[in-house]
Amino acid sequence: MSTSTKKEQVKFIKDYNSLFNVPDNKASNAAYNKYRNEHKNEFKNSEWSIDKHRKKFMDWMSGQVYRSPK
Repeated sequence: MSTSTKKEQVKFIKDYNSLFNVPDNKASNAAYNKYRNEHKNEFKNSEWSIDKHRKKFMDWMSGQVYRSPK
């Protein structure tokens, strides 16, 4: 993963968790990577921004059994 992609990932997770304070459903690196792998066509230019992907990621997260470690 390139440095810019890693920075985008960290920023996206931080922004998501601060906007959606749901303790049992926090975004994590594992969730981010799983979502990105399952939705490759959405990331042709590999740009991640909270404005672009917030709603789709939020909907996806709400359907996951995955919970981030505490």
